[in-house]
Amino acid sequence: SRRTWGRWRVAARESGLVQ
Repeated sequence: SRRTWGRWRVAARESGLVQ
């Protein structure tokens, strides 16, 4: 299940909390 590896990542980058 790696379909979220493209949405939360962009959102996190915009937020400034890249894990």
